[in-house]
Amino acid sequence: MRRWPLVLGLFSPLGIAHADAPATDLDAISITSATRTERTIDDSPVSVTVITEQQIQEIGAVKLRDVFTEIPGVFVNPGRGEMSIRGAGEKGTLLLIDGRRVSGETGMGYELDRIAASSIERIEVVKGPMSVLYGSDALGGIINIITKQPAKGMEGSLDASVGANTQGEGARYQINGDVRGTSGALGYSAWASVIKTEEYSEHEIANTRVPKGAQGGQVAPTKSDIRLMPDGKNTCVAGTPKCQGATTPISQRISDQYAIDTTYREPSELINLGTTLNYALTEDFKLGADLAYMHESRDGCFIADTHPSAYLNPSGSERLSVFAVPVEQTWENERFDLALRAGWKLSDSLRLNWRSYSSHYDKTESVTTTQWKALGYTSQEASAALSGTGEVETIGHELLATWNPLKEHTVLLGVDYRDEERTAPFFNAKGVVESRDYSFTSVFAQDEWCVTEDLGLIAGLRYDDISTGESATSGNLGVQYAFSPAARLRASYAQGFRAADLPETFINRLTCLLYTSDAADEE
Repeated sequence: MRRWPLVLGLFSPLGIAHADAPATDLDAISITSATRTERTIDDSPVSVTVITEQQIQEIGAVKLRDVFTEIPGVFVNPGRGEMSIRGAGEKGTLLLIDGRRVSGETGMGYELDRIAASSIERIEVVKGPMSVLYGSDALGGIINIITKQPAKGMEGSLDASVGANTQGEGARYQINGDVRGTSGALGYSAWASVIKTEEYSEHEIANTRVPKGAQGGQVAPTKSDIRLMPDGKNTCVAGTPKCQGATTPISQRISDQYAIDTTYREPSELINLGTTLNYALTEDFKLGADLAYMHESRDGCFIADTHPSAYLNPSGSERLSVFAVPVEQTWENERFDLALRAGWKLSDSLRLNWRSYSSHYDKTESVTTTQWKALGYTSQEASAALSGTGEVETIGHELLATWNPLKEHTVLLGVDYRDEERTAPFFNAKGVVESRDYSFTSVFAQDEWCVTEDLGLIAGLRYDDISTGESATSGNLGVQYAFSPAARLRASYAQGFRAADLPETFINRLTCLLYTSDAADEE
């Protein structure tokens, strides 16, 4: 477990953290992500960017990825799409939906394409270490996606769109709708989105490479010393005692180049459904529930960094790796999210908020090579390499107490418990599906103090007990001073930490691609 003490400062005019909307409108927005208590963005002790529903509509965003091009200070890798705030890396940036974690990929990169922009009411981006309030994976900051919430009265929308490039390729079709309102003590919101994307690809040449031989390194097959032995399974290095007799150069099976239509936009179908219900039993006691479902299917053709062949390498312990080889990849993914919550105002100075949630993610992935004959397989299905197929189950419980002992003080006390179980084939060298589990139990406290109308202080402390590693204590201290209505100074000191996730803790998936079951048994 690693820790970094960080010092961050910001001097800015009011509203500068909010993209292109009038400050008078944005300052009135209430946010909850920065302190886990409700306050206006004007009073936030840390740097926060808010993207509103209106702004999302103005830029014509279809998916979350389209929105992120408008958020300063947030970097999105143009490949897989990992998100990073201020260079903290994708594993130091926490993605939340309605304040809760969701199950998915280790780095959550694909969520940029899985969350429909039409379901979003606003996005709160908190820049800076937030480990005290959210734990180890919030070292660089958090991105909180707020879905459409119940509204007064009743309102709804329905829209459809279609688009393609100037050649009519890569078409994208979308239809989405939502309805929200109140009926007596019941507040409700429901939304649905269906997005279908057609393929866009470019014709390319894969310059395939294989191991050179005894000298090491990678070369084109015609320049390799690797030869295939008469049994059609084992290989040897030319000139060695093992490589006597009728052997075949590997280049007679594997070519130096393969033509491929490389996918740049994957053909996909995405379905998102969600609903939020709020019910006021009394004026001071309210219940709520959130339910969401996501289904995604995608496929494409790519040039893989490496793919195992059916041939054993000269030592006979591993499959011979082939580099820059064409592959086909397909995904079928589903996620179910359920949250139950309650809020209780015990008195004018004390409030309790509870939430329990479950997020289940199921992924089916297949990676095969289109050159399966050249790589020694009997069929394309037989060439399947180890993939990310598996399940992730996240269960969390949160209890927050907000206490105002004085008008100038807001004290937040919290207890979090989170358990994650991941089932996948990359926890062992054989590629056998196994499950791993870890849990976090955390307690934290935070004090917000308005010293004067212009000066505010905030301090926090957190303790985490982690099942797969040592416990950790982190803290922060921040100050905000308003020189004038047009300028503020924000400065903070925070100690952050990051605990390794399950794949990092147990095994590196890429090393598994090179092993056969027989080889693993021998080891």
